[in-house]
Amino acid sequence: MLIYTPPNRILCTGMEVIFDEYKMRELPPPVRLTELEKTLRFEENEAKRWPCVFLLGELTELQYAPDKTVLQRIADQLEWTLLFDKSPIVAHEGAFQIGLRNFVDKRQTLIDVSLNNKFHDITRHESIEALGAQRAYECLPMIIGLENDESEGPAVRDTARFVRMRLELLIAAGSPPYKGDVV
Repeated sequence: MLIYTPPNRILCTGMEVIFDEYKMRELPPPVRLTELEKTLRFEENEAKRWPCVFLLGELTELQYAPDKTVLQRIADQLEWTLLFDKSPIVAHEGAFQIGLRNFVDKRQTLIDVSLNNKFHDITRHESIEALGAQRAYECLPMIIGLENDESEGPAVRDTARFVRMRLELLIAAGSPPYKGDVV
């Protein structure tokens, strides 16, 4: 749960988080969502786009977010960022938020990015991790294939190995797959 304090700061489990140099949190949530979407699509400076990915994910935690239309806009923008941002650093944060926020309707995109070497390895690494975060047990054969593919770089192979081990532990513990509720 986020606790709001002075305009540019949030307290999250007792730790201060600062990612708002441009004062986006001062905007009403619907206006903030639109501004974040515009910044992620049109801002040239990746250092300005990067915090917007986190601020966008944070919107899922606000009271107005249970509105399915709002959640879909957030999920769609995160997917767009993953697929089209010019910076692999920003794109990989899109994958992170898709996994963290459990947008399972974007799972196929995570799979496609994981398998496609036209994407930067850091972006593929994060897409694989997001599948693990979503407990995408049905992706285990694909993940094992990436782990064993010697043509893949260490970021992809090592991540696939880790996610395989993590999913196997969850399966052994009887942990059910997530149903798609946004966390």
